[in-house]
Amino acid sequence: SGHSFLYSAIMPQGPQAPFTAQGWNPGLWIVDAADGSFTNLNIGVPSAYIVDASSSPDGSKIIYSTSPGLNSGSDVWEMQSDGSQQTHLMGLKSGGSQGVQTIASRFTWSPDGKTIAYQRLTDSSVPFQAASLWVMNPQGQQTHRLATTDGGHGYDLNWSPDSQKIAFIARTNFQSKVADQQMQALQTAVSVANVQSGQVTQVASSAQTGLQMNVQPHWSQDSSKLSFVAFNPLNTRVGGTVSYWSAPLGNGSQIKGFSASNNMSPIQSVQVFATS
Repeated sequence: SGHSFLYSAIMPQGPQAPFTAQGWNPGLWIVDAADGSFTNLNIGVPSAYIVDASSSPDGSKIIYSTSPGLNSGSDVWEMQSDGSQQTHLMGLKSGGSQGVQTIASRFTWSPDGKTIAYQRLTDSSVPFQAASLWVMNPQGQQTHRLATTDGGHGYDLNWSPDSQKIAFIARTNFQSKVADQQMQALQTAVSVANVQSGQVTQVASSAQTGLQMNVQPHWSQDSSKLSFVAFNPLNTRVGGTVSYWSAPLGNGSQIKGFSASNNMSPIQSVQVFATS
């Protein structure tokens, strides 16, 4: 309809919050922002298993993942937007040569609806760790890995408008065990993967901006430029300053990185404040 969206309640609030099908259903919902109506979708497993979901650009289909809990891995499903025709696409309960359980999330459809990007994250109690960027077709086939990404911090994948490239956040200090546990220790760069060629290029890193965190990439309409946010770790009590940057990517199939000295520059700096 153009004014409906997917919604999932993560957890109920407070010690008295109900955890019953009658009182609270986390699950997956479609909410109509125009009239306030909402519909619960039957995801085929207990509603609390929902991990992530994303609708196709035309709104006709939904891809989603479920997991019963830690160290259980995940399953990937597809269904019609009304909850019908549920299809199990894949299970990631033994996703690697070592039998590593993985969680699929951050599903993002290409603008043309032909390809789905997603992350696979090792299913463990480590809060912040590496993940891998994968793509597949809407039928769950032609899956292949493109790159290593930052995993546990929740940064979205971002398709270029021409459906050829994916901007993502790459962690640049994988060797730091402190960063596995503390968000403030994270170091990141904005990178771009060319889906057709498999080429991955780092576009904006700390070496280029002079700032520890480079995140939130957004594409220009012609897919030739990225804007992004750069900042040093924000104080959790008083906030800090973030800078908005723009970086051209060059023309053709070869994606090139640009240094801050001649092709990349900050647009604006903004003070942000922590909230209680």
